[in-house]
Amino acid sequence: MQGAPGRSGPVMSAGEIYHTHTAKPGQQLRYWVVLPLALHLLVLLAGYLIWGRAPFGGFSDEAFVLVMLAAAIVRILREGILKRAAIVAAAGSAIFIIGFISDLANPELTGLPVWRGAIIAASIDLKIYILVFCYIVLFHSEDRGSVENAVALICKAVIIYSLINLVLSFADTIRGIGLHNQILETRAGLLVPQGLFDHKFKTAFTHFIGFASAMALIGAGRHRWLYGALAGLFFLGLVQTASVKELIGALVILPLFVAFQPVIIARIGFFLLAPVVILLLGTSDNRISHAIGERMDMFVAQDAPQTVRGTLYARAPEVAADYFPLGSGWATFGSSASRDVFYSPLYYIYGIAFTHGGTESDGSFLVDTFWPKILAELGFFGAALYGALWVAGLVAILRRWQTHHSSLAFRFAVFVFAGELAISLATPVYNYADGAIFGALSLALLLGAGTPVSERRAVTRAPLAP
Repeated sequence: MQGAPGRSGPVMSAGEIYHTHTAKPGQQLRYWVVLPLALHLLVLLAGYLIWGRAPFGGFSDEAFVLVMLAAAIVRILREGILKRAAIVAAAGSAIFIIGFISDLANPELTGLPVWRGAIIAASIDLKIYILVFCYIVLFHSEDRGSVENAVALICKAVIIYSLINLVLSFADTIRGIGLHNQILETRAGLLVPQGLFDHKFKTAFTHFIGFASAMALIGAGRHRWLYGALAGLFFLGLVQTASVKELIGALVILPLFVAFQPVIIARIGFFLLAPVVILLLGTSDNRISHAIGERMDMFVAQDAPQTVRGTLYARAPEVAADYFPLGSGWATFGSSASRDVFYSPLYYIYGIAFTHGGTESDGSFLVDTFWPKILAELGFFGAALYGALWVAGLVAILRRWQTHHSSLAFRFAVFVFAGELAISLATPVYNYADGAIFGALSLALLLGAGTPVSERRAVTRAPLAP
């Protein structure tokens, strides 16, 4: 980074900026980004601790989205809209229209008023688009030092939140019963703790996001051993849940973490040690490996296509082809509205209604996928447009890998982006509250916070300085 416009100066890495910039993030990021997220986590924590369930009837994430959208609108009215945010908004609007047109063309598939089915389904699947738009708007005019400090505060808040869940998970294992005296699931003779939450996925995902935050902070230059120990504890919590999806998400982060390390000896040592530990854990005769093996069988065993998840993956391309080019429409396949509000006839047509967990009386596994739903409901064209956001995120990582190598915000974004993308292959992580929030935050940091407007304007004016 250059000194005063028109003058040469020492180049500072993002890591150095993190330590030399102001101790607190910019006022706008503190109030518009950090504080709402911290309050959201605090409200969730209070709800689960006191009542054992999500507050506001399970609509706390929708409330958070509305707050962020209001903040983004205020920011736009004050400062105008960034081109990248406008593109995200246009893409999200086009995706909604595609699904709505498909609903109009196939009204018999929803059993609902077209507008109702579209709004219910789109409010879930476009949640991440709305949040990416909001975060890009809120981040775009901040200098990189403020972004770095804001992300540091977010990571620390997440770690505190995740630590509470981890302690409660260990308490579940010791007591043999959940926080609110709920009966725990058993896998291969092992109790699966629920920690703070009412579902094991939420527990496992909180371990995952705590792990990603701790791994990102290891490279910040301070308290590396502390954050390394915390990352190890969160990984242990993941192993304890035997949740394969989140374990894979964490394992995806590990080689990326090594790639960020400048010391070649550290990389070599990791690559020698990590496979040995993973191999011993996965192949030795112990209850943990048995529990993980049972979960893996659901994905890779010979009869895996007979599970609801496998069948949804197998039938989604057929649905997209049969309802070419715009798919079957919102609330028709693999979405909560196609199960909870009206049982979609597509499940009978494509044989999903005859699989365990996919029946009309018990459709508990019908919402266990994400990308098959996007492909079937939006068709090949709509799914390509929807997935373009993640393609853009991957392109941003490849373009900025060298120039932003020491940036805490970049490391955090890469870890969460890659880990959640891996998790999304087997579960609708982007539909859940924290999954959508942190997924959107990572995408916005990659797409909108790397080259802030303030920096671009300074570079543009530089040649005019005396």
